[in-house]
Amino acid sequence: MHSGGKILKQVQDDMSIIKIRLKVGSGTYIRSIAEEIGNRLGVPATVKELRRVQIGEFRIEDAIVL
Repeated sequence: MHSGGKILKQVQDDMSIIKIRLKVGSGTYIRSIAEEIGNRLGVPATVKELRRVQIGEFRIEDAIVL
């Protein structure tokens, strides 16, 4: 995992939501990272939403809407 992660915490209903922006290399399992964060905090954790904004030289800003 590269540096540059950003964490924002919100409370929604009876659960806490942590929004994280990560810059990672190929082969990184984001869902495993979420599970590990939960383990370290002592709470269950899952991925609610995942958005990939770049793969190699391909960026979401350059995508064509179909």
